[in-house]
Amino acid sequence: MLTRVARDASDYLERNYDVAVAEVTRNRNEALAKRKAAAAQGDVTAQLALGTMYSTGRDLDRDDQKAAMWWRKAAEQVDSNAQLYLASAYAAGRGVQQDDKEAIAWLERSADHGNAPADSARTSRVELKL
Repeated sequence: MLTRVARDASDYLERNYDVAVAEVTRNRNEALAKRKAAAAQGDVTAQLALGTMYSTGRDLDRDDQKAAMWWRKAAEQVDSNAQLYLASAYAAGRGVQQDDKEAIAWLERSADHGNAPADSARTSRVELKL
């Protein structure tokens, strides 16, 4: 009797787990599609998020060029975090051609817009890394 109850419970959990995974996947895909649409419409928060997702490979295949592209779009809208991430990309040559002058220019912009880590990096001349 106890074995049958355990087996039934296990079967129930397995079926519901598959349903839950499918629902989470569907919701994640819907959220990603909305984020991409918002980024394409110029939403700076979505642009920054997509850049980070492409950079880390979270929920998307890692693509440093796409990461840098989205960070540039957000950076040009004066997002200081995107400016810092773009500076780091230029410093490391990740997704863009390595260029110290561009890295410093974006670091300066980020610091000028109040980004504390950028200001600290500028002040202490630490190496930029993502």
